[in-house]
Amino acid sequence: MITISSFPYPISMDELLCSLMVKGDPIPAARARVTRFGTYTPAAYRKYKQALSVYLKGALTPLSEDSFFHDLDPEDRVYGLRAFFYRHTFQRTDVDNLLKSVMDAGTAIIWPDDSQVTEVFGKVIRGSDDPRVEILIYEIEPEGLSTCRRCSKRFRPNSGNKAAKFCGNACRKDADQAKRKVGTCEQCGGSFTFLPCVVKFRPLRFCSRSCAIVSLQKKRRVNYSPKLCMDCGLRVSRPEYDRCRACQIIKRNSAYAYHFIEPEEPASISEEAP
Repeated sequence: MITISSFPYPISMDELLCSLMVKGDPIPAARARVTRFGTYTPAAYRKYKQALSVYLKGALTPLSEDSFFHDLDPEDRVYGLRAFFYRHTFQRTDVDNLLKSVMDAGTAIIWPDDSQVTEVFGKVIRGSDDPRVEILIYEIEPEGLSTCRRCSKRFRPNSGNKAAKFCGNACRKDADQAKRKVGTCEQCGGSFTFLPCVVKFRPLRFCSRSCAIVSLQKKRRVNYSPKLCMDCGLRVSRPEYDRCRACQIIKRNSAYAYHFIEPEEPASISEEAP
């Protein structure tokens, strides 16, 4: 005997989210009617959809901790839907409209948007003595998911960043904090944290810019020189210097230029007498 849980392939109980049977003749999804007074949906379809929503909400089973749906955001989950429609009459009815009524009833109850239903199977049985609809909703493992390196949560990365390592900014900040190292400020003696990439080329000596400025000012006071430049008369930066930096550069450039100046040839003396 063909059952909804075994056809076209069997569904395990771990993947099952909702299984119910609603008595009554199934009603297909009706298109909106447009009149000169406005747009409306037939009342029979509205009542049928509301009743299906109530039954779906009551039959929905809570997610287990072992389910991969448990760690996924509601927008990242993917669902499968099976429905057997037993109709009392032999009237022709599109099966996609019957499935649409079930998908509309499950919106905001089971899935945020019916586009998350990626697998659908429907079967219509006409002339049944027991009109009803049998509904089965189950989990489908989504594709293209990544695992967060911090909290091990499964998430769907953005289209522009398919190699994302963390599920959000919170996990990214926690991972950065875990990689940070502790240093001691040379000025105030306080401890501070820094990333290893910051000290790749030179060590980090101060905890802030203000401490670095204070240390530089102290260094300048120690190296204060009362000596004056022998060329321009300005104060030099160190006691062991005789010239300031500007005069030293001028002297170096002049010596460099003098070294490469070619000597001029002496003027030739004419042999003819004046």
